[in-house]
Formats: sequence, structure tokens, C-alpha cells
Amino acid sequence: MTYSQARQVCIDNGGSLAMIKNSEINSFVKTLPSDHKWFGLTDEVTEVTVQECPTLNAPPNGAVSGDNVLTFTCNTGYNLVGPSTLTCQRDGTWSGSPPTCEAVQCPTLSNPTNGDVSYSTRYYGDVASYLCDTGYSLNGYSTRTCQSSGSWSQSAPTCEVGQCPTLTSPVNGAVSGSNGYGGTLTFTCNTGYNLVGSSTLTCQSDLTWSGSSPTCSIVQCPLLAAPDNGGKTGGNSYQDVVTFSCNLGYDLVGSSSLTCRADASWSGSAPTCSRVQCAVPSSPVNGDSSGPNFYQDVVQFTCDQGYDLVGYSSSTCQADRTWSSNVPSCNDIDECSAANGGCDHVCTNTMGSFQCSCVDGFTLNLDSHSCDDRDECAVGNAGCHHNCNNIIGSYWCSCGSGYRINGDGHSCDDVNECYNGNGGCGQTCTNLIGSFQCSCQNGYRLDSDGFTCNDVNECASTNGGCEQTCRNNIGSFQCSCGAGYNLDGNGFTCNDVNECGTANGGCDQDCTNSRGSFQCSCDIGYDLNGDGFSCVDVDECETANGGCGQICNNTIGSFECFCRTGYILHVDGLACNDIDECDTASGGCGQFCTNTIGSFNCFCATGYNLSMDGLTCDELPPPTNFTFCQVTENSATVQWTKPVDALVVAYKVWLTEEETALTVSRKYLLDSATSTIFTFLTPATEYVVAVTCISPSVEGLQASVTIVTDTDPPGQLSVDDIGYTSLGLSWIPPVAKLTEYELTYSRAEHSRTRRSLNVFILPGDVGNYWLQELLPATKYVISLTAVSRFGRSDTINTTVITGTDPPIHIEIRNISSTWMTVTWTAPVATVVSYDLTVTDATTMAKKHF
Repeated sequence: MTYSQARQVCIDNGGSLAMIKNSEINSFVKTLPSDHKWFGLTDEVTEVTVQECPTLNAPPNGAVSGDNVLTFTCNTGYNLVGPSTLTCQRDGTWSGSPPTCEAVQCPTLSNPTNGDVSYSTRYYGDVASYLCDTGYSLNGYSTRTCQSSGSWSQSAPTCEVGQCPTLTSPVNGAVSGSNGYGGTLTFTCNTGYNLVGSSTLTCQSDLTWSGSSPTCSIVQCPLLAAPDNGGKTGGNSYQDVVTFSCNLGYDLVGSSSLTCRADASWSGSAPTCSRVQCAVPSSPVNGDSSGPNFYQDVVQFTCDQGYDLVGYSSSTCQADRTWSSNVPSCNDIDECSAANGGCDHVCTNTMGSFQCSCVDGFTLNLDSHSCDDRDECAVGNAGCHHNCNNIIGSYWCSCGSGYRINGDGHSCDDVNECYNGNGGCGQTCTNLIGSFQCSCQNGYRLDSDGFTCNDVNECASTNGGCEQTCRNNIGSFQCSCGAGYNLDGNGFTCNDVNECGTANGGCDQDCTNSRGSFQCSCDIGYDLNGDGFSCVDVDECETANGGCGQICNNTIGSFECFCRTGYILHVDGLACNDIDECDTASGGCGQFCTNTIGSFNCFCATGYNLSMDGLTCDELPPPTNFTFCQVTENSATVQWTKPVDALVVAYKVWLTEEETALTVSRKYLLDSATSTIFTFLTPATEYVVAVTCISPSVEGLQASVTIVTDTDPPGQLSVDDIGYTSLGLSWIPPVAKLTEYELTYSRAEHSRTRRSLNVFILPGDVGNYWLQELLPATKYVISLTAVSRFGRSDTINTTVITGTDPPIHIEIRNISSTWMTVTWTAPVATVVSYDLTVTDATTMAKKHF
């Protein structure tokens, strides 16, 4: 057998030719199925030299299998572009260029009328979602998937106008309109009914009505009250009739019945019940009648004074409008026939009355019965000039004080009182007509008794006109002046005396004249002594420190201010101004100087300590050997070494998220700490951890390290749907932000080699996937790995067996009375056995084969 023949036999049977020199082995053996023969290589080929072809990788989104003959396939949703097989040639080259897998793309979809469709790439697996415009309902599937055949699944849905639920007419009413989206229903009520609720409803975008259905309520007229002194019957609903009636002695005024109309009004106004009215009775002659003339009213009859009533004194108005009795009469009374009518003197009878009168010299009293004496003084004072005194049957005249009666008995003459004893006056008496008057000389005032003269105290009023002192005398007064004044020649005013004009008024230093006096005073720095004349030194420092800001020193007649170290005296000689030591050589500070009132302070920049001299700064270094020692998905541990010869009382360690620059955690640890752990971190996240030393006065320089937490794996890889050639997978996405998932699967009975492993790269935001084009009744190992921009997670695995597909195209042939032939097309799955059941259609007995 030649080399080519041997090689082809090996290839045809899934093997490869052994490249071994003939001196080492002169034949090869290949085990073949039992219905084949053994093949061998004769020793006529002494040496075979074959060049091996380079390894070819599976095309992206595809797979490759084989050894010297490679078979290329594409993943579901991809088409093979190029040869499906390549053969390794003897010269070490492949028989052609490797094929590629081109993604299947479905055609562009059109928007449904009154709707919209959205999708991303139109490649295999892409899902198109359909939505209808507001008020339209989707008829059909809401999603369609791009299939491996390049067509979309299902038929395109349509958008139909949405319908709100059908509403019925209200009782005693009607409804009209459309119940489609945007349609309006109008509700009306029959005559005599009112609509309760909205008269229109609109079908809204969510296919619900804009409100509840209204109802029709029967019209109600206002309730009518029974008329006073009457009654009513009937209801107040639409077309109800109310009937009115009146009590005995009352007449109905208005309609006796009213009907409730459709507009909720009555057919007229409510009637009233009016009392029966009798004719007004006439009054008796020389008499009167009083009282109303309505039913059951009583009229009272009376006679004028001097007349007697003959008949009934009252009469009642009856329901038939007649009076219960006739009008009575009034007869004259002769009053003088009994006790002279009560008259003192003369009684004269008249019709209906009588009259009293008096004899001459008397006047009838106001009581019209008694007679009184006439008072002549009441008319013209009876001619008397002053007083008229009445007596029974006569009168007499008299005069007042200061007058005497004249001989005519009526007039009065004046009396001169001053003729006798000066009228009793203490000084001057003046006669007046009918009287007299006493008066006094200057300097005196008439007493309240009208006769005596008392001395007047001129000083009591305006001080007698005196400028200062007024002294009263009997019948006169005198002015005088106090010390420091001389009386002026006018006898009233006082002129000042200038005491300072003589010996400086006795003052040590300054003398100031004032009106009526003078005052001694001292120069600044001196106080006036208790004697009011001499001056003594003032210690200004005793009062408010002399106004000095800090130190006060007294001197004779003055004082002086001084300032402490760190201050300089102000130009006003009192206040002390702070000296800014930082203006000169920064106060001697090594780094920074801050002025304070009366002093200054040195301080250092971040990372430095102020030394004991209070001026120079020493650096506070960060911890050394700062690094991370363990990082997981949710935690990170860092460690460090305390710097040598540094005074450290604590450490500050903080962790910041690199992307957001937000500080996630901050810790202050004792100086004995050399490590710490941060927990509850987010997986697949970059953090910066920093640490500083803290001394009693300053926080030192910082050291930092960048860490990245591990990517957490997906959770609970589940198989939700098992088909013959497909599997529905789902999982719980991890916390980490992913860029993609790597999904791999292989048949469990195959070794997990590069050529038998199928790899899919999925988007990082999905949580499920549908594996298709699998073999029925096959055990698969499925693995899922999460991939972030910082790395890969641990891989999770699951094992599942696809469903066994059934045989198809079963047929019965060659039927006889005792046997028959059954044929079928075998399933794709590897079958161990079949279970054939034959059932007797009559007895339903079953037989298994």
C-alpha cells in the first residue's frame, strides 16, 4: 500500500498515519469497526517524512473540529462564509483559506400603523419590541426575535383603536356616543329627572372612562308647608299634586291644589288661609265700639261719660260673618239729681254731662267741682310795686329791705342807710337805691362781712414787684436784696456785687464771678479743697487708670501712660497698639508666623511639627512599607510600619473610590496599629487607600496605595427550560459592573479541549440566555464567568441533559391476521431501546414490545 493510500484510509476512519521510520516499526495497526479488515503498511516504504500543517483556530462565533481534515461550523445565528472543510496537505499547507462566520441579519421592520417598533442591530437574537400609540391596543405578539434563519419570529402585530367598557343607559335616562379611545358618551335623563354626576365621559388613553356613570334622580319640588290655620295632603316629587284646605272660620286664598313640574317648581304659589271677616259694626249714638272684626273676635261697646248702656256690651264675629248680638243704645244721665253732681256751689245738667259753677268772689277749681278764693295778687301783682299779700276776699302791699311803703299803699320809697352810724362800715359808706355799700382805702381789702377793712399783703402777689425779698407793712410793703446784691435806686431790682474784684475772692487759683456769688476753681490736674478756696493735686491714675490702655504713672498736676512689652503707645498718649512681630523677619519663625494681640505664634505646614523652641519646624514622615496584603470582592487589608524616630500618637487611614473621588471610609487608629481592613466594598471597583501619622500638634505627610476589588461571580446558574435542542438559562447578575459574560458549554463525554469547547461572549447587562442547536439526549457541562474591566470572576458551572426527541413518521405496513410491520424514522438522540405498545381498540388490552 502506498503512503497516500495508507494516509487516506487513516483519515477516512478518523485516525492519522504514524510518522515512524521503517527501521523502528514496519507496520501500523488501526482498530476499525468489526465489519472492517485490518490494514497494514508494507515494509516497501522505508521512511515517510510528512510536514505537519499549522494549527487553525475556530473562527469568531464558530467552532472547528478534526485533525488533518478540519470541519468548520458557525454558532447559531451565524452563516459560514468559505469552505466548510480544509485538508492538511503533504507540504504542510491547508487546502484553502479558513472560512469566517458572518452574523445572520434580519430585514428592517416597519412601524405598525398607530404604533412603533424598536430594536438595536437586527442580528440573530436581537428582540424587536412593539408598542402602540396612546389609546391603541396591540393585536398580536409584543416582541419578535431575529432567528437563525434570518427571519423574524411570529407575524407582525397590529395596533387597533382601544375600546373602553360599554356603559348602559341610566334608569329613566339615555346614553349616546362612542366608546372608542377619545370617544365621548353623553348622558341625558327623561323629563322630570335630574342627572346626578357628569353629563359626559371620555374614553382615556388607558381605556378607562374619565369618571363614573351618572344616575337619573326624580325631580323634587321644594317641600310646601301647610298654611297657617289649614292643612295639606300630597307628595313633592315630579307630577305629585298637593291639595290645601282651611280650618273652620278661615277662607282659602289662592289655588286649592298645586302640581310639581319638571323644572322642580310648583304650578303656582301656595295659598293662605284668611280669617273670616264680619262687617264693621256701627257705634251707638253717644257711645263707641272697639275691637277687630275677624272670626271669633269680640267687639266691646261703651257709652260716653254721662250716658248709660242699654243692651249687650259686647258682640262676637261668627263663622257665617254675622255678629252674635245687636248694637246697644246710650241714654243721658242727670248727674245733678244726685248730691248736686258733687258741685260745691251750683250744678247745671247738660246732655250727656253737667257743669259746676261758683258764686262771685270764687273761682272754679281745676277739679271742675270745688270753688276756691280768687288771688288778686296773681294778676299784675294787684298794682303793688314790691310785694302783694293775698287774704280771703282782699290783699295788701309791702316793700323790701331799704324801702318803706308810700302813702298810696302801693308804691315804695328808698331809705338812706349811711345816715345812721355810717351804715356800720369800717371806713367808707356809699348809699344806693334800696341799699348801701361799704369800701376801703388803698392798702386795705373789704372783709367778707361787707363792713370791716383788712390790711392787704402786697408781697403775696408777684412778690410785690420786688426782684428778691418783699416785706409787708400795715397798709404798705418794702423790697430788699440778699448777700452779693445791692438794691437799685428804683427800690425794686437788685444789682450783682463782683467779689473776684477784691483779692481774687480769696481763691488759690481761679475765681469766677456769678450773679449774686462767685466760685473758686483749679487748673487741670488739681481738685478744689473742702474749704472751697485752696487747690490740691489730683491722682488721675486712681480713676479709670487715667484713661491709659495699660500702665498709668501720676505726676504733680498731671500723669503719664506707658505700655507693656509687645505694645507701642498710640499718638493720643493713652491707648497701646499691638506690635506685629511677624512684619520683621517673620517673627523668627521657621515657616509661618501668625500675629496675636501682644505676641505672635509660629506654625508649620502640613506634615511638619513645631519644635520645642516654638520657632523651627520638623518634618513628620508618613508610615513606611504601606501596601495591601489581601483583597477580596468586598474587603481589602492594608499594612504599614511606624516611621523611625517619629512622635506618633495615632494614624488616620481613609479609603476613596477612584472614579467618584468620594471618601467611603475613614478611621483613626492608635499608634500601636500596623494594619486595618476595610469591609463592605463594591466588587470590581478601584480604590485609593491613604495613611498619615498624627502627632500631638500636627498631621504628617501621607502615603497611598491603589487597590482593585475582585469581580464577584454570577449566582445560581439555573436551567429554566429544557428542550430537545435548546436550553433556557438564567442567573443572578453579580454586583460588579460588567463588560461581558463568557458562557462556555461542551458535551460531558468529550474532553474539555480547545476544539470541543464552545464559547459565547454575552453583554454584561443580561441575566439569561437561550442555548440552541444542541443535540437531544446529551449531557452538557455549562460554565459562566463574569468579566469586568478589572478582571474575571470565579467560574460557576452546571450540568444538564437535553430532552430525548421522539421517533417520527411511524407507519404500519404488511398487515395480516396475526402480524404487522411497524416502521419509523429514528430520533437524533442515541437510542438504547424502544418501547412499542399495541392496544386492542375493542378490549383496550395493551401489549408491550
